[in-house]
Amino acid sequence: MRTLQVQGQEFKKQVILREAAEILSQKPYEAVTMDEVAKALGCGKSTLYKYFESKDLLFADVIYAKLEAFAREIEYNCLQELDTSRVLNSSLLLSFRFYRQNSQLFSSWLRYESNTAVTDELFQKVHALMAQKQQNVAALFQRAIDEG
Repeated sequence: MRTLQVQGQEFKKQVILREAAEILSQKPYEAVTMDEVAKALGCGKSTLYKYFESKDLLFADVIYAKLEAFAREIEYNCLQELDTSRVLNSSLLLSFRFYRQNSQLFSSWLRYESNTAVTDELFQKVHALMAQKQQNVAALFQRAIDEG
């Protein structure tokens, strides 16, 4: 049984992730500070560090959360659909919308990934989700090919 305190902590972490995602979607990672995120949330920097050890870990969790939500959206909207043309249309539309809305965020991730010592665990976690998304899309296209 989860305690109310644990539930409250998870909620606060999600609020921080959402606000950080909003800021990181508008500005490059390098230009964002923990002070800026804290100010947007109306809290102190120490509150952020209670939930995230560093800006790097906050950023990686934002990326992970965005990819996880996108993978769920593809599964929900595409994998259950029987009409292949609708599946392909939905998949392409969702992908286009996702990358358009998150282009700044993922451009920052590519720069970050190549310029920073990303921990192996974090790297594997994010790339596993990216691979899952690619597998889902590949399965959709394979289904379209098989059905002609």
